[in-house]
Amino acid sequence: MDVIAMARELGHAIQNMNSYKEMMKLSDECDSDKELQSMVEEFNRLKGRINQEIMSDERDDDKIGEMDKRLREVYSVITSNPKMKALSDAKENFAQTFNYVSQIITASANGENPDTIELVAGCTGSCSSCGGCH
Repeated sequence: MDVIAMARELGHAIQNMNSYKEMMKLSDECDSDKELQSMVEEFNRLKGRINQEIMSDERDDDKIGEMDKRLREVYSVITSNPKMKALSDAKENFAQTFNYVSQIITASANGENPDTIELVAGCTGSCSSCGGCH
Protein backbone atom coordinates (compact mmCIF):
# COMPACT_ATOMS: atom_id res chain seq x y z
CA MET A 1 0.00 0.00 0.00
CA ASP A 2 1.41 3.40 -0.88
CA VAL A 3 1.71 6.17 1.66
CA ILE A 4 -1.16 8.24 0.15
CA ALA A 5 -3.55 5.30 0.39
CA MET A 6 -2.41 4.77 3.97
CA ALA A 7 -3.05 8.45 4.75
CA ARG A 8 -6.57 8.10 3.36
CA GLU A 9 -7.06 4.99 5.48
CA LEU A 10 -5.85 6.94 8.51
CA GLY A 11 -8.32 9.71 7.64
CA HIS A 12 -11.16 7.18 7.68
CA ALA A 13 -9.92 5.74 10.97
CA ILE A 14 -9.85 9.21 12.51
CA GLN A 15 -13.42 9.85 11.39
CA ASN A 16 -14.47 6.54 12.95
CA MET A 17 -13.03 7.42 16.37
CA ASN A 18 -15.65 7.83 19.09
CA SER A 19 -14.13 11.14 20.15
CA TYR A 20 -14.43 12.46 16.58
CA LYS A 21 -18.03 11.27 16.26
CA GLU A 22 -18.95 12.85 19.60
CA MET A 23 -17.30 16.13 18.64
CA MET A 24 -19.19 16.24 15.33
CA LYS A 25 -22.51 15.36 17.01
CA LEU A 26 -22.07 18.16 19.52
CA SER A 27 -21.02 20.56 16.78
CA ASP A 28 -24.22 19.79 14.89
CA GLU A 29 -26.24 20.35 18.07
CA CYS A 30 -24.62 23.75 18.57
CA ASP A 31 -25.19 24.64 14.92
CA SER A 32 -28.88 23.80 15.19
CA ASP A 33 -29.42 25.77 18.42
CA LYS A 34 -31.00 28.99 17.11
CA GLU A 35 -30.50 30.96 20.34
CA LEU A 36 -26.85 29.98 20.54
CA GLN A 37 -26.28 30.77 16.87
CA SER A 38 -27.90 34.15 17.36
CA MET A 39 -25.37 34.90 20.09
CA VAL A 40 -22.49 33.72 17.89
CA GLU A 41 -23.73 35.97 15.08
CA GLU A 42 -23.94 38.93 17.47
CA PHE A 43 -20.41 38.17 18.68
CA ASN A 44 -19.09 38.12 15.12
CA ARG A 45 -20.93 41.34 14.21
CA LEU A 46 -19.56 43.10 17.28
CA LYS A 47 -16.05 41.90 16.56
CA GLY A 48 -16.32 43.26 13.01
CA ARG A 49 -17.72 46.59 14.19
CA ILE A 50 -14.96 46.94 16.78
CA ASN A 51 -12.32 46.28 14.11
CA GLN A 52 -13.93 48.84 11.81
CA GLU A 53 -14.04 51.43 14.57
CA ILE A 54 -10.41 50.78 15.49
CA MET A 55 -9.37 51.36 11.87
CA SER A 56 -11.59 54.42 11.46
CA ASP A 57 -10.03 57.84 10.95
CA GLU A 58 -12.61 59.14 13.44
CA ARG A 59 -11.95 56.49 16.05
CA ASP A 60 -14.19 56.72 19.12
CA ASP A 61 -12.54 54.97 22.06
CA ASP A 62 -15.66 55.28 24.23
CA LYS A 63 -17.71 53.55 21.56
CA ILE A 64 -15.04 50.86 21.23
CA GLY A 65 -15.12 50.36 25.01
CA GLU A 66 -18.89 49.96 25.02
CA MET A 67 -18.81 47.49 22.16
CA ASP A 68 -15.95 45.60 23.80
CA LYS A 69 -17.93 45.34 27.03
CA ARG A 70 -20.91 43.91 25.13
CA LEU A 71 -18.58 41.58 23.21
CA ARG A 72 -17.28 40.18 26.51
CA GLU A 73 -20.83 39.72 27.81
CA VAL A 74 -21.87 37.84 24.68
CA TYR A 75 -18.70 35.74 24.80
CA SER A 76 -19.46 34.82 28.41
CA VAL A 77 -22.99 33.74 27.50
CA ILE A 78 -21.68 31.64 24.60
CA THR A 79 -18.93 29.94 26.56
CA SER A 80 -21.16 29.22 29.56
CA ASN A 81 -23.76 27.51 27.36
CA PRO A 82 -23.84 23.80 28.31
CA LYS A 83 -23.76 22.72 24.66
CA MET A 84 -20.71 24.89 23.98
CA LYS A 85 -18.99 23.60 27.09
CA ALA A 86 -19.63 20.01 26.00
CA LEU A 87 -18.35 20.80 22.50
CA SER A 88 -15.22 22.43 23.90
CA ASP A 89 -14.55 19.37 26.08
CA ALA A 90 -15.14 17.04 23.13
CA LYS A 91 -12.76 19.06 20.94
CA GLU A 92 -10.08 18.87 23.62
CA ASN A 93 -10.56 15.11 23.97
CA PHE A 94 -10.27 14.61 20.22
CA ALA A 95 -7.31 16.99 19.94
CA GLN A 96 -5.29 14.97 22.46
CA THR A 97 -5.43 11.85 20.30
CA PHE A 98 -5.01 13.79 17.05
CA ASN A 99 -1.93 15.57 18.41
CA TYR A 100 -0.42 12.24 19.41
CA VAL A 101 -1.00 10.91 15.88
CA SER A 102 0.61 14.06 14.49
CA GLN A 103 3.60 13.61 16.80
CA ILE A 104 4.08 10.04 15.59
CA ILE A 105 3.94 11.09 11.93
CA THR A 106 6.26 14.07 12.41
CA ALA A 107 8.81 12.16 14.47
CA SER A 108 8.72 9.27 12.01
CA ALA A 109 9.40 11.66 9.13
CA ASN A 110 12.39 12.89 11.15
CA GLY A 111 13.82 9.37 11.36
CA GLU A 112 12.52 8.18 14.71
CA ASN A 113 11.13 4.68 15.22
CA PRO A 114 7.32 4.96 15.06
CA ASP A 115 6.94 2.10 17.54
CA THR A 116 8.83 3.91 20.30
CA ILE A 117 7.36 7.40 19.99
CA GLU A 118 5.53 8.38 23.15
CA LEU A 119 3.12 11.25 23.70
CA VAL A 120 4.88 14.47 24.63
CA ALA A 121 2.59 16.40 26.97
CA GLY A 122 1.73 19.87 25.81
CA CYS A 123 2.84 19.28 22.23
CA THR A 124 0.84 21.21 19.68
CA GLY A 125 2.10 19.13 16.78
CA SER A 126 3.93 22.15 15.41
CA CYS A 127 7.69 21.81 15.57
CA SER A 128 8.09 25.50 14.79
CA SER A 129 6.77 26.42 18.25
CA CYS A 130 8.54 23.58 20.03
CA GLY A 131 11.37 23.92 22.50
CA GLY A 132 12.39 20.34 21.82
CA CYS A 133 11.14 16.93 22.80
CA HIS A 134 14.40 15.02 22.86
